[in-house]
Amino acid sequence: WSQVDTHVDIIAFERIISKALLNISAVDGELNKNILQLIDTVIPIKLPDNIPRKDRPEYSVSFSEEKNIGTIFVSFMTNDIWLSETIVHEFAHNLLNVLMLSNNLIINKKSVFYSPWKEKPRPAHGLLHALFSFSYAANFMGNLLLLADSPSQKFIENRLIMHVHRLKFAFDEPLEESLTDEGKKVYQIIKSYFLSSSISKILDLPCPEKLLAHKNKIMG
Repeated sequence: WSQVDTHVDIIAFERIISKALLNISAVDGELNKNILQLIDTVIPIKLPDNIPRKDRPEYSVSFSEEKNIGTIFVSFMTNDIWLSETIVHEFAHNLLNVLMLSNNLIINKKSVFYSPWKEKPRPAHGLLHALFSFSYAANFMGNLLLLADSPSQKFIENRLIMHVHRLKFAFDEPLEESLTDEGKKVYQIIKSYFLSSSISKILDLPCPEKLLAHKNKIMG
């Protein structure tokens, strides 16, 4: 684990995590309860060296590992709203990993698809994880927007616009063809929840140019 940040201020790290969990609890107490039941370890990680110094306090990097269910890796940040979203996102990854322990969801492991979050096409496993985790994160941020104070609203709105349009691009991919019957059920639950939620109305807003440029770059 060379990415682990051994120099982080642990007290400050714990404080901002506590604040993030309070945000989650204010939005959805049941979600917060589920997170606390599944996630028992949060490990601080370093930011990539190429992140500009001025952006580092607000920048978020995170990941989870299939072999370490219950553990999430997140970078230290001062933005508790973004950290709340990150925790929800990584919780969803862990939740899907638990589901995949006892259910085979992927039937075609060789096919690849466009991913609005990556710089190259992703296998079915990766795109399903992205849809699952970012749907969780987007719905959380949509509910948080209703409670947020004015200084936080613009940040949440900008995150939501990116999330929702990326999710739309990802749902346009023929992922179901590579899923088992159980995988298709999971996929349909995610898609139905996304399309029926209030955040889907954001699709009425223009898609950010950089997302369109990204798709053209990757897909040609």
